[in-house]
Amino acid sequence: MKTTKLLFLLTLIFTGLTFSSCSSDDDNEGGGSSVNFGPKNVFTGDLPKTIGLSTIKYNSDGLLEEVLSTTEKVTFEYPSQTKSTGNTVAVIMKVNDLQYPEDSYTVKFAIGSNGFASRALQTYADNSTDTWEFSYNRDGQLNYMKRSEGDNEVTNITYADGNITGIKMESDDKSEGVYTTSIGYTSDAHPNGIENKGCVMLFDITFGADLDEMEVAYYAGLLGRATKKLPLKKTEQYVGETTSDTYIFDWTLNTKGYPTKVSYMDGEYDESLNLGW
Repeated sequence: MKTTKLLFLLTLIFTGLTFSSCSSDDDNEGGGSSVNFGPKNVFTGDLPKTIGLSTIKYNSDGLLEEVLSTTEKVTFEYPSQTKSTGNTVAVIMKVNDLQYPEDSYTVKFAIGSNGFASRALQTYADNSTDTWEFSYNRDGQLNYMKRSEGDNEVTNITYADGNITGIKMESDDKSEGVYTTSIGYTSDAHPNGIENKGCVMLFDITFGADLDEMEVAYYAGLLGRATKKLPLKKTEQYVGETTSDTYIFDWTLNTKGYPTKVSYMDGEYDESLNLGW
C-alpha cells in the first residue's frame, strides 16, 4: 500500500469522520454521546467461557480481556473513552502467535455509535497493513464486510426474520469467482428450529463468512448481534457452477438450552466444536 493511501486511511479511522452507509438499512454510525459497548451488548444471557480449545477471560468491567489457546494469545485493550464516545477511540486487539511470533499482529478498531466495529486497521510484524470495513442492519447484525486482503474481498450478508439466509462473497480478482451460501434453520428433528439462546455466531463454520482472524472480535461484542436461531444447514456454491457442498449441523444443548457442541461432516471427516458456559 502506498504511503499516501495508508495515511489517508489512518486519518479516516481515527478522526471520527462520518461515512455513507453500505446498506440501506444500516445503523452503523451516528450522533449521540453514549455507546452500549462490549459482550453484554451481544450476549443476552450467559457469556461463553470456552470456544473449542480456547479459554475466554473477561475483566472486572465485563469486557473481553483475553482469549488463550495452546497456539495463540489474543488480548484486548480499551481506552477509557471507548465506553462513552463513539467512533473516535480504537479498541486494540493484539494477536500473539505462540508458535511463530513473526506472524503476530495488532488490530485497531474504530467503534460506531451502535457499539460495534465500523473500521479496522490490521498491522503485521513487518509493518505491512490490511484494512477492514463493517456495516450492520437495524437489528445490529453484521451485513457487510470489506477487507483489503484478498483483492478487496467484499462479503454481503442477507437476513430474514432475524436469521442469515445467505452470503455472497466476491473480490476484484474475478478469476476467484463469486462464492455464495444458503442457510437453513429447520429439519425433521427440529421443524421449528433451535433458539440461539447463547447468541453463538460461528461465522466461518456455519455461515461461510470469511472473517478469518477477525472472528474472535465477535466475543468482545465488536461484530454485531447473533441470529435468532441456530443454523442447521449450509449449502456452498460458486456462481455458475452446478456442484455444491452441503453441511448439516447437529447441536448439543445443556439443560439451560445453551449449545455445548456442534458436530458436522466435512467431506469424509467428522468435525466438532465444543462450547463452555
